[in-house]
Amino acid sequence: YEDDTQRSNRRVPAELLGGLEGDEPARGYIMEQDREIAEKSGRPTLAIKSLSRVGVKKK
Repeated sequence: YEDDTQRSNRRVPAELLGGLEGDEPARGYIMEQDREIAEKSGRPTLAIKSLSRVGVKKK
């Protein structure tokens, strides 16, 4: 996130990944989860700084 924290490891449905938009649909899915969590907790949402897949080597 923008404050260099990691909230949790999120699972994203496989059908959202690897299409013409790459992993961008995963960002929207996670942002929606964050919005719902923020509403329930009363904390503001933070901008996502980066996404990375578990088990994928970084270039």
